[in-house]
Amino acid sequence: MGKNLAKMMDVERTSWSKPHSLERNEAYAAQQIELLEKFFKIGDDLQLCFKLFPMEYPGAGDDQYKHVFVTNSDGTWVVEFGEFGRGENDNIVSVHSNPRREYSVEDTFTLTTVVMERMKKVVGATSYSVALRNCEHVARYIQSGSWFSFQMSEKGILRKMFFKDMAASSKMINKLPDELREDKEELKLLYDEIESSGKVIFQVMPKAALTLEDDPAYNILFLGPTGSGKSSLINLLCNRSVNRTAASVHSVTRELQYIQGKLRKVSEDGTSSIRRTNIIDTVGFCDSVFTSEQVLNVIKTSVKVNLCHIDKVIVVCSGRIESNHVQAIKQFMKWLKYKKYRNQFVFVYNKADYCDNEQEKEDNVIGMSELLGAKQITRTITDDLKEGQQSQVQACISTGFPKRVPYPYIEEDYNKFWRATTYDDSKYERIPMSKESCSIL
Repeated sequence: MGKNLAKMMDVERTSWSKPHSLERNEAYAAQQIELLEKFFKIGDDLQLCFKLFPMEYPGAGDDQYKHVFVTNSDGTWVVEFGEFGRGENDNIVSVHSNPRREYSVEDTFTLTTVVMERMKKVVGATSYSVALRNCEHVARYIQSGSWFSFQMSEKGILRKMFFKDMAASSKMINKLPDELREDKEELKLLYDEIESSGKVIFQVMPKAALTLEDDPAYNILFLGPTGSGKSSLINLLCNRSVNRTAASVHSVTRELQYIQGKLRKVSEDGTSSIRRTNIIDTVGFCDSVFTSEQVLNVIKTSVKVNLCHIDKVIVVCSGRIESNHVQAIKQFMKWLKYKKYRNQFVFVYNKADYCDNEQEKEDNVIGMSELLGAKQITRTITDDLKEGQQSQVQACISTGFPKRVPYPYIEEDYNKFWRATTYDDSKYERIPMSKESCSIL
């Protein structure tokens, strides 16, 4: 990282002012791809490795940073973002056979065709930034498809060093570079009946980050283990295929996604008003790649630099709720001060269409509530779905949305989910994020 802190900070500030791009050297990348195809075979084991180095600047003390890289199973071939004799501030993602010495192996994973494609996408990248595009970002992207550096997450050693100087650039922390973003498919309408109801979140637009202008909006944060169906529920709220969904052991959502739209609210006298709405889809936790603590830190980091307040937290569970799920969710509840702001929480036992009967659904909701320490709260509200009539809504609910079924089969659960999610009572305080959030926005 260099001994001259002032020089390093100047280089970093310059990198933050540029587009969030890999800036690949295409000729060099072609050479590296040949090496990948020759010496890395589909089905082989790969290793995610790191080597600790001291932070070499005044006052660093015992602080160390991780240089992270990927090797084949015996460590003879390496893929990493490094210097390779190009100069201290002239890094490139390379494939080489100069093995590292005295390193640690954090994880092993299989070289699949998808992993190989990710390797091919990053080799030749030159736009190094300690904060935004570092060796850990590249190595973890190869492993998982997520552009994460936990050293730049909550309490990370590099975040501590750079964050106060980053201002608006902090919104790009742990966000995929431009070239690695998947092209968005055309948004498909899910149900004509929802669309014609006038209650859908409409004019939907995915956003990379939020600004101070977005904070007065109605901000909905979705949390849940991998596979619980968060992204599917968000698609239903928007009545559009805004998020990719899949049945997978790995989280389909590989970075926090901000989806903005408009929500029609109906008041007691039957008149309606339009309010801007932000939906935050988070990375699923308890999958086989990242620990719950790592995911918590990534979510904290992104939410804090994008939001001053949260209006509703939707916690989604499904199937058997394991002890690690409970522990992870309780960490989030503690961070978001559930005991103080419980009125802004909704707990959804999703995929209840797999239950045999209504009693089993009810039992699963009760079981979820008891495991998480969530209080069942029943409110009488002005119903957006019944033109100002009074209805009851509960904080702990079950939902089931089988794929490709006619709307009448899901209507009851959709209405229940919609009421719980969009209900907003001005007498309840918004959940504040840190002061750090508002100063950045």
